Amino acid sequence: MGILLYNLSLLALYPLYRILALFHPGLRDFRKSRKDGWRQFRRFASTEAKMRNLPGHNAPIIWLHAASAGELDQSLALAREIRSRGKSTIVLSVFSRSVKRLPTDTVDFAFYLPLDLPFRWASLIGKLPIHTFITSTWDVFPNLLRYLSSRGTRCFLASAALPRDSSRLKWKWFFAPHYSHLTGIGAVDEANQKRFQQLYKGPVHVTGDTRFDTIFHKLEQARLPEEHKKRFQSLLRPPAKTKAGKKRKKEQILILASTYKACDEMVFPVLSEWLDRFHGWKVWIFPHHIDSHRVAELSHNLAKEELQADLFVPDSENQHLPVHEPGKSENRILIMNCLGLLAHAYALAQFCYIGGAYHNRVHNTAEAAALGIPIVTGPRIESSPIAVDLRQAGALFVAPSTRLLKEIMFRLTDESMFRKRQGKIGKKLLSSRKGASQVFCDQFNIA
Repeated sequence: MGILLYNLSLLALYPLYRILALFHPGLRDFRKSRKDGWRQFRRFASTEAKMRNLPGHNAPIIWLHAASAGELDQSLALAREIRSRGKSTIVLSVFSRSVKRLPTDTVDFAFYLPLDLPFRWASLIGKLPIHTFITSTWDVFPNLLRYLSSRGTRCFLASAALPRDSSRLKWKWFFAPHYSHLTGIGAVDEANQKRFQQLYKGPVHVTGDTRFDTIFHKLEQARLPEEHKKRFQSLLRPPAKTKAGKKRKKEQILILASTYKACDEMVFPVLSEWLDRFHGWKVWIFPHHIDSHRVAELSHNLAKEELQADLFVPDSENQHLPVHEPGKSENRILIMNCLGLLAHAYALAQFCYIGGAYHNRVHNTAEAAALGIPIVTGPRIESSPIAVDLRQAGALFVAPSTRLLKEIMFRLTDESMFRKRQGKIGKKLLSSRKGASQVFCDQFNIA
């Protein structure tokens, strides 16, 4: 019944999606990426089929799927582990357009996955022998799973996690059939193991969250983007003396990461008072979206609290906004309107705020914790097991109100020993979570 209703809903909404895609820029871009993904996969499948007729070209095809950027980290960790175990052809699909750049170095082929319409997959996949399919978190494409399973493909869910109040648990009669074609599930912890056992009757083992393997891999391999390297490094070299001739103290940094409008509305009133109180601090804002509209909105929301900010790089549609000039700019707030710098900024910061948890769900908290800085966020953290664990350990602080947000920010700023101690707790917790990719592959005999 669950699959039938799922397919009826897809078929009913599909014509509306096609019509809206003619007028809505975001949907138009999404649809184009699906059409491109379809064509690219067909070319890959055709080439792979010809190669398999040659001697020695029979490596198993392992297909990894990532719904969005967070799941992409989980899939890439598995790709690196699978690659280390022997020869295989690794295919990666991504659904969300929040992933702007598809990886090319860790996998053999990557594409944007088409919609999960019934009867679609036979014409896309054809006779390509997919040995193993692995998706992550809770995201499954029921029609794709059913087709692959019917072809003898082993299908798995890795780094499986559900919020305690997930609608998938409330509506089990609808969602349980979606998981029925899986071969096994690797849950992030025992709590999630029990949740998925309510939805799936097959093997559910605790194998951990592979995201942590990618986090530490990224930190070990982190390099500043060449186009921003000189400008970013200039932020770290303040003048030796103030204009009054006094020796300048080392500046301290607060990071506001993955921010949205809801974050602005909650944080900026507190930020205004915080900056008045603590003069030796600067604020670097990394908005979740860095398009011109969001940059303008961010600047406007700061101005409502009589705050001014520089842009890290020029924005062609916001030319009236000042761009940071090292050694000259007086603004203490910097909008980081480019990609590839957040991990480097975390390494320099004293603590951070991570957005998403006031209006939807908290974003990635693991990277900041791995670098040993305390985290402040909103109340919606249940969808992130690591955020929940960090809170219980004392490395993450939830502020459901402006009053509590102010108390937490002021304490973390005032009490440096407390701040450093809580940051070390988070780093130790993250370090203990490494190795999930190996555990998952060992448990389910992948590659």
